[in-house]
Amino acid sequence: MKVKRQEFEKQLYEVKVQARAQAQAVAQAQIQEEVKKILDVEKASQGENLMAAIEKERMTTEDERLMAQLYWIELKAHKLVEKENQVKKQDALFREQVAKLEEKSAQFFKVTTENFKKGREDAHNTFKRVDIKPVCGDLQSQILKCYRENTGQTLTCSGIANLYMKCVDNHKTKSIGG
Repeated sequence: MKVKRQEFEKQLYEVKVQARAQAQAVAQAQIQEEVKKILDVEKASQGENLMAAIEKERMTTEDERLMAQLYWIELKAHKLVEKENQVKKQDALFREQVAKLEEKSAQFFKVTTENFKKGREDAHNTFKRVDIKPVCGDLQSQILKCYRENTGQTLTCSGIANLYMKCVDNHKTKSIGG
């Protein structure tokens, strides 16, 4: 929006500068033409005085045309200013609506975050974690180490495997019996 505004201001400025330059150029040309006419009038006879009067009338008509043209340019500039003001109002309204949406979004995020935290706490309270320790964990790690060190020679680890199986069986017996 700021870029468009700057473009509008730039266009308005350029139109005003162009109108002034045109008016000055036309005025200067008219002045030069008027001076020439006055000199011709002084040299000329009664007939030439009549021609000068006609030329002066034509210049007056041209001045009036240029003034009318300047009026229309100023009118267009005024309309541009009005349009710019309208754009400013729309921009302010848009910013206000965005601010409201951001506020609603922040409220929604807050409520959602609170609900998520509450749900997580409820889930943690409902499903308490139970720490389970592996049965015969030391023997299990020894077997895995033996298998890694003796790849393809599983019989080498059979002694540790038998101890592990007995440990697991003892644990089953204790669990069922106890």
